[in-house]
Amino acid sequence: MHTARIVPCRSCGRAITTDNQFCSTCGEPINVVTLDQVRPFRNLVSGVVALASGALLAVGAFLPWQVVRVPGADPERTSIRGWEASDDAMILLGLALLAAVCAAILFSVAERVPLLLVKVGLAVIGVTGLAIALLDIVDVRGYTDPRFTVEVGFGLYLAAVSAVALILISVVTSLQAHAPAPDTDLATAVAQ
Repeated sequence: MHTARIVPCRSCGRAITTDNQFCSTCGEPINVVTLDQVRPFRNLVSGVVALASGALLAVGAFLPWQVVRVPGADPERTSIRGWEASDDAMILLGLALLAAVCAAILFSVAERVPLLLVKVGLAVIGVTGLAIALLDIVDVRGYTDPRFTVEVGFGLYLAAVSAVALILISVVTSLQAHAPAPDTDLATAVAQ
């Protein structure tokens, strides 16, 4: 059901309806942005965030997961990268690859294909990545030895934050899909 809306002309300020192609007073062309034109942009933003989060998840696998401090040793501080510390880094890289696939789908299909699988996929990737990162953080923090100290490295925190971002983009994408739509347009008149 199409409902015309009244908006001001951007050129002269007179009230015009969204059904018009030109302002009846000054002749200024009217461009009404429809909801179908906005949704692909939403998927583009979601795709960019998913791709960036997946990339940061992969980067976290190569950054230090553990920082070992040995008093009196040379060097006193040694960093152990995720790749060296645990096979979990390989799982995080696989999850990052899956996040890139989900981002590619968000970039390419716009609203033509139901995106439920992508949304669920991003959520599962995020929850799995977060669980791995948190379990490794707890594992590193739980290590005690009187001869040296072990601290959590930046890579694990980056992996955890990236996983949370993937969960959030899944939720936001789902909420956008269920947002109430205006009748037929956004009632936004934009002069060309």
